[in-house]
Amino acid sequence: MLSILDGIDIASLDSMNCKHYIYKREKDMQINLDDVKSFFNSATTESKLAFIRDAQFTYLISEDIELKELVINE
Repeated sequence: MLSILDGIDIASLDSMNCKHYIYKREKDMQINLDDVKSFFNSATTESKLAFIRDAQFTYLISEDIELKELVINE
């Protein structure tokens, strides 16, 4: 499982041997859009879901239009 900020967590759909990378985040953290794009290019589905849930939980998506568009496209 991947831990996320809301405490619900994300269950792994793939093999337990799959490496899930987490985008380091904190509640009041500024997000670098280029870093997020790079993360999405190499992240597993579960890692992407964890990022999206954390971004929703911390209201990053509602505050950052470019990030919101990136997440919608992803």
